[in-house]
Amino acid sequence: MEQNEIQVLVEKSRRQDASAFALLVAEYQTFVFRLAFRLLCDEEEARDMVQETFLRVWLSLDKYRPEFRFSTWLYRVACNICYDRLRALQHSPAGALSDITFAELPVCSDDNIEATLVNRELKAHILYFMQQLTPKQKLVFTLRDIEELEIKEIEKITGFTSVQIKANLYLARKSIRKKLKKEEMNYEKWLEQLKKTPPVLENPDALTEDIMRAVKAAPFRNRPVRRLNFAAWCSAIAATLLLGLWVAEAVAVDPILSSEVTHIPKPYQEQTLTDERSYERLMTGEKREIFFSASRSRKKEMLKRERLYTRYEQIMKNE
Repeated sequence: MEQNEIQVLVEKSRRQDASAFALLVAEYQTFVFRLAFRLLCDEEEARDMVQETFLRVWLSLDKYRPEFRFSTWLYRVACNICYDRLRALQHSPAGALSDITFAELPVCSDDNIEATLVNRELKAHILYFMQQLTPKQKLVFTLRDIEELEIKEIEKITGFTSVQIKANLYLARKSIRKKLKKEEMNYEKWLEQLKKTPPVLENPDALTEDIMRAVKAAPFRNRPVRRLNFAAWCSAIAATLLLGLWVAEAVAVDPILSSEVTHIPKPYQEQTLTDERSYERLMTGEKREIFFSASRSRKKEMLKRERLYTRYEQIMKNE
């Protein structure tokens, strides 16, 4: 399938088109299964990883950036899921890989390697030669030497630096070469056989149906629609206006010069503020405190004068 066709299907899937997403699943599920099987060496585990990968892709399609290839982004999702599973199996006694001896491996002739090395034999070979690798080493080795990806693409997929990739790749190759040398086998020949024999996905249509059932049962990534709440909007405006009126009332006095300050708070009573320079040397918070204190004093005096004037008018009327 061409890249343009893939992008069209991705855009349709973003609009909750399940039939378009089913085509994406059918196109890529084999390659995801191949990667998962080579990492986990278990067919059922690999099928579960495929299903979980596409379910996560369905729920995260809005995070996909079209400037990158869809296959690279899908690789990233699948690798993250398989890597987490590898680490869980490594620390789980029940999921730990059992030791396999070389005598237990099936004999694969060079003449008919593709016909004889099926999933069971492939699993045995991978387990024997790669069971000592750490999850990070196994992931890097699989992507670079088996899947044949470039270092830069592995950086995008795994998030590892090039130094980490090269270091883990070196350790993985060294460990595998050591085992191959012990069994008098050639590394390049063994690797070529491994690459030429991909795992076989049995009954892919059934897997697609299972994935689509899980997709349809999962909630889609619904973005909350932001609707204008008229009542909340009006309340915000009213609160802003009231705050503005309060501030205007609080500062509705003539500008107070330093020489006109009649009330000085206690912390500053011993300071002489008649000098403009001494007033300027105060901190902003101190000036604000003096300003509002003087404003309150001025308002009290004005109210007192108004009450006296009102009382005087009443007395004059009575006379």
